[in-house]
Amino acid sequence: VSQSRYMERYPNDRAIVYIYNKQINSRLRDLRSFRNAVQSNKNYTPKQKKDIIDQIDLEQNYIKRGMIETFRQYGVNP
Repeated sequence: VSQSRYMERYPNDRAIVYIYNKQINSRLRDLRSFRNAVQSNKNYTPKQKKDIIDQIDLEQNYIKRGMIETFRQYGVNP
């Protein structure tokens, strides 16, 4: 399938990829990096680590839920 034919069939794909790459992926990458830093930090107690990681996981889940809702508006259903 040629690129022009593909874009005719799936006109929203370019917007979806842009949104993911420029908005969602960078935020998730930053949170993963922060989560890894917390996990490897020896200055936190296990309870402190768990509390921080739970908050990071919650924020990641909110971002992912938002991604699903945004992509649904473009006709993508997971």
